[in-house]
Amino acid sequence: LICLRKFNDWLFTHDATPDKTLVQQFLVSLQTKGLSPYRVRNYWVALMSFYTWAEEQEYMPNNPMKGVKAPKLPKGTIEVYTDHEVDSILNMATNSSTETIITTFWKTGIRGSELLQIKNSDINMNTQTMHIHGKGSKDRTVPFDNNCAQLLDPLLSTNGTEYTFPTTLTQIRKSLKFYCENCGVDYRGPHCFRHTFACNYLKAGGSPLDLMYILGHSTLAMV
Repeated sequence: LICLRKFNDWLFTHDATPDKTLVQQFLVSLQTKGLSPYRVRNYWVALMSFYTWAEEQEYMPNNPMKGVKAPKLPKGTIEVYTDHEVDSILNMATNSSTETIITTFWKTGIRGSELLQIKNSDINMNTQTMHIHGKGSKDRTVPFDNNCAQLLDPLLSTNGTEYTFPTTLTQIRKSLKFYCENCGVDYRGPHCFRHTFACNYLKAGGSPLDLMYILGHSTLAMV
């Protein structure tokens, strides 16, 4: 919604109606303002989704996004969420199950598929650890901090189900994308929190060997 509003404002200042050339000029203007390639691509995704929908609903016979190629992203980079971005997302998701899910991703580095398999019995609040059923039947124990514990504690006693997070990856992605779009953060998916955790762990002086175990990797090369 923010992306669409900014494009509409840009069109208003240029006293123009949208077409392919103007869309391309708008994306270039975002780049010249210093927006990251990922942020510019998010604008392209938002515009493409909106105008494709408008065309399908016959509100706009001529789709201005036709022929507008997606901005290229840099290759070979590891995407992470900055601390400021995580704070912005969590501020938007306060008092929701999504807040607990995002914090768990951010503070433990577990995979989305692993989060969905966590049962209430897998979480030990005394030791602040959770038993993770990893890929290839490789189970491991992962620690979590006080912040994560404060969010998990009430959840364990109120969800009334065997599984701690009775949801789906599709719903998690949908909720995360909603919060990202509404607080101006580039949506990079829930798996990006795994990268973020790993980078923060190493920057804080954590051992790569310990990180290898926490992440469930089989070799240091993967770390």
